[in-house]
This record gives sequence, C-alpha cells and structure tokens, in this order.
Amino acid sequence: MAACATGNLKCTKAPGAFALKSARILRTLPYLRDISITKEVLGVNRSRVVVRARDAWTFFPILGFGVGGGNKKLVVGLSELNTLGYGSKLQTAYVDNNGIRSSELSFQDRRFLNTPYTLGVSLLKREDGDSQLLNLGQPFYSIKDDFMWDLQLDHSNLVKQFYRNGETVAAFRVQSEYLKAGVAYATGDASKLRWRYS
Repeated sequence: MAACATGNLKCTKAPGAFALKSARILRTLPYLRDISITKEVLGVNRSRVVVRARDAWTFFPILGFGVGGGNKKLVVGLSELNTLGYGSKLQTAYVDNNGIRSSELSFQDRRFLNTPYTLGVSLLKREDGDSQLLNLGQPFYSIKDDFMWDLQLDHSNLVKQFYRNGETVAAFRVQSEYLKAGVAYATGDASKLRWRYS
C-alpha cells in the first residue's frame, strides 16, 4: 500500500489485480472518497500507478437524546475519524443515563504508527465505577497473508441496574476481568485454494 500510495511502483508482474485489491482496501477507509487507481506504462516491465482520492470530512459532533420506558438518556461528544492524518479514530463523549453520568474516551487505529498492528483502547469513567478495554492484534489484510493474532483485555467494575416504569427495581455491582487471545494461520495457493486454521 505504501508503494502504491506514493504514485511510483515498479511492476514486474501484471499490476491489474494489485490495483483492484489496493482500491478495495482504500475504499474501506472512512476518510477517503471517489478512489481510483490507474496504470501508466513507462517502459518495459516498468509502470507508474496513480492513485486519486478525495478527502472526506472526518470531524463530527455527537448528539443524542432518548426517552422510552421511563428511561432518559443524553449523549454529547466529538468524533474524529482521521486523527492527525494517521487514519486513527478518536472519540470522546459525555453520557447521562437516568441521572448516572459518565465520560467515555476511545481510540482505534488499524495500522498503529504505520505498522501492521491494530490498536484499540476504550476508557469509561462512571459515577458508580469504571471500565477499560484494550485490543491489540495483527489481522489478515489480504488472502495472501499467512498469519494473524488478536489479544483482548477487559476490566470492568460497574453497577448494573434494571428499571420498571422509570424506577430502579434491582441493582448489583459487576466486577470482571477478561482476557482473550487468538491466533490463525493460512496455507495453500492464494490463486487457487486457501485454508485458514484458528
């Protein structure tokens, strides 16, 4: 992707499939629009790949309000989908859920610091407790990738409440520590048949 994005790429093989794959990956990014990839032949076994894209607006306010079943909820926040131009999502929010106020902060990056690793962090601070969530991994980016792994850490210490007609009928504290790890690998010819094991 980096070589393709710069606009200069030596193609010793037919670049058509590479261009289509690159365009498909770029279209999954929420901050790019109208993506096209074309090839310009410069000579024998040498081509230039030209990537054209339009930046999309990535800074959004968050505002939500709901009333139902005697419950009231207010959400106010900000979300940035392309923080400092690195493709990272940064979001913060203030939530008032039936008078229980909380602050939330989350960060997500599919290629943290231009590495193949994904990073996700979510922090919640509420009047009755807090929670923290960490995701780290290396996914399958294409059918040719041979290996992926994923690690998830979750800590939570919050009060769970149940309501009836706008009144609390039950409340209890839930404390949890959660660890999840997974790996997968792939074998076989990517142009014919590929097997993934996890």
